[in-house]
Amino acid sequence: LLKARIREGLSEQELELEIQEIAALGRRELLLARTEIEMAKIDVAVEEQQRTKEEAELNKRSQIDRYKRPCDLPTGFKGFPQCKLGTRKLEGASTAIIVPGC
Repeated sequence: LLKARIREGLSEQELELEIQEIAALGRRELLLARTEIEMAKIDVAVEEQQRTKEEAELNKRSQIDRYKRPCDLPTGFKGFPQCKLGTRKLEGASTAIIVPGC
């Protein structure tokens, strides 16, 4: 592009302005590229955080599902007599729950 401008017979001052304009465009493009990179990094971090949150929620639900029946509770689980029918209150629980027979 500059060679074509030189062939057109532009003065030194006009060439200098052309060079400055090209440099300014390059800087804008560089800033835009940097901004896009930073925004992409933020997007990736947010997606990773969301995925971690979803995995934690899924693990929590699977733990709850695993111990729905009293017979499935780990040995020594406080406040839950193993395999007895009736209503029991877990230690620290605000309400009683029904404990089905095994």
